[in-house]
Amino acid sequence: MSDDELVPESKIKEKIKNKFKVFNLPLQWNLKISTWELSPAVSNFDDTEKQFKDLENLSVENIGSEASPIKMLLDPHWQFLRFNYFDRFLKTKLNLLPIFLEGFHDSTSTSTVNTKSNWLTTDEGSQCLPWILQDVKRPNKNILIRFRSAENTFIESSGTSSSPARKYVTKNLAPSPGDSGLNEGESINKDFKIADANRLAFYDIPKLWKSAKYFTQLSGGKGNPPAKVGKFEDLTAESTSNDKQLIFSLDDIILTDKDLNPIKWIPDSKTENRVAIFCNTFSRSGPNSNDLSSEGLFKPDGKAFIDSTNTPKTFTSNNLGFFTQLPKDEKDRNYISDYPDWTRLVITQGNFFEAFDKRTVEGKGDVVGARAAASIIDVFSSGNTFVPPGKERPRVPASVPPPGKGEFAEVQALFEQDHVTFKQIGRYDMIRLRCCDFDIDGATELSACIIYLRQFFNFNSKIKADFNPKAEPLNLTGSAAKDWVETAILNLLRRWNGPDKAGTPEKTFNPGAAFVLPLNPTEKKFKSKVIWFSQDLPKEKSHFEIAIFKDKTQPGPGGVRGFMRSNVGDGFLG
Repeated sequence: MSDDELVPESKIKEKIKNKFKVFNLPLQWNLKISTWELSPAVSNFDDTEKQFKDLENLSVENIGSEASPIKMLLDPHWQFLRFNYFDRFLKTKLNLLPIFLEGFHDSTSTSTVNTKSNWLTTDEGSQCLPWILQDVKRPNKNILIRFRSAENTFIESSGTSSSPARKYVTKNLAPSPGDSGLNEGESINKDFKIADANRLAFYDIPKLWKSAKYFTQLSGGKGNPPAKVGKFEDLTAESTSNDKQLIFSLDDIILTDKDLNPIKWIPDSKTENRVAIFCNTFSRSGPNSNDLSSEGLFKPDGKAFIDSTNTPKTFTSNNLGFFTQLPKDEKDRNYISDYPDWTRLVITQGNFFEAFDKRTVEGKGDVVGARAAASIIDVFSSGNTFVPPGKERPRVPASVPPPGKGEFAEVQALFEQDHVTFKQIGRYDMIRLRCCDFDIDGATELSACIIYLRQFFNFNSKIKADFNPKAEPLNLTGSAAKDWVETAILNLLRRWNGPDKAGTPEKTFNPGAAFVLPLNPTEKKFKSKVIWFSQDLPKEKSHFEIAIFKDKTQPGPGGVRGFMRSNVGDGFLG
């Protein structure tokens, strides 16, 4: 092209700003460590030694001429990559805008960048990185790819999903002309810590992203399932093309503590390690609706309600409809690669992990630049925020962070209410989540408050049924017990979250989920859903031990009075 030119490093920033595509050439290279195609072919070019032979022999045919030169075409050994994310404003999955990538021949030595490029194809949206030096075959399992961004760099989205407009922006940008590899956007003066509907138009870009240990998919072609999946190191030597790239998702999740240290967790079958992954709407809506329950639980591992009928859908036969199914990939490490397009909350080990604006950082774990689903507080770290069943509940602790200090999430452990007759009641945790979505007007922020109750169902409990002298333990075991627990929890969720109908003729006890609205109805800029969620966990992780009884004097469920005592965390059901 007539616009092609060689430019020094100092000019790269200017070229990128003016929408040019750039990639670097090695400072030193030769025919032996790069790949060239000669046209027309030359008989005395030794393809093994990568050199012309017998040039001093006058009988050798003329090798090109000024009028008809030999053309040498470089094969840059392009590697085609795609970086996906779910755009929260446009409500669709997109690839990144052109971003400046840096590549290293050896993942253990990153002092010198070996290859750089911001090349993006227009049709498939592939980021292209050249591996020109071929002293050994590259790309191979030893390479590393990274990109770096100025702090507080975002993609700002506008328009519609069918006609999107996007650009990079950076808060109060201080240009760094000497660092050609640092991705920057247009300067913007915005407080990204303020929760409102407009905040969802900005998607955070990792300050540092690295390919090492990142879950990767080898595309099977447009519209086809992945040809292969695995860690980057396992797939990087695979042949790629513009329509069959290596695909990364910037929404992949690592569970961390509040300081972004990955927690000790793997997605095994232990009850306390099972996860519940929720979509941002906490409802059955959006592009993953077929995989969601009425509360937005992703891929329930059993039965779950999905509509206004009283007939649950069976996702699996495992009777664990309050957990997400075990993953098919990433089974042995703290990494979640299967989730709804926008995950807002993960519950595991009895704690909340909220996913919105945080990312994993270098020096804390193996994966850099993934979405951090961060714990606001470990409720089990203090006797003020958790006591097991059988122990007196302390007075309600302060929320974390304190009211007004939380950015996008706030946790209240051991929530309680003041009751006229029974004084302090309540024994559950809840989390307030801001910026879960925006309403149809585009200006009203949709929030969510999740009330979370951990219960240990015991079919042979030592708790005495003081109000039920004719009661005896139900003594269910195995699959019968699992089915009973799942049915109980589903019915509780239906009663709490609605719509709940019973009897003939039908009587609606709860017509639907509760909402918190502004006091001034003329300023509807905020709307919060309130839903309940419950799980059956081991006793040492639960708010309540629920003893399950039957009346030995009569068949059926009648005769056993159900109640719960929040001060000591026990309860009875028939």
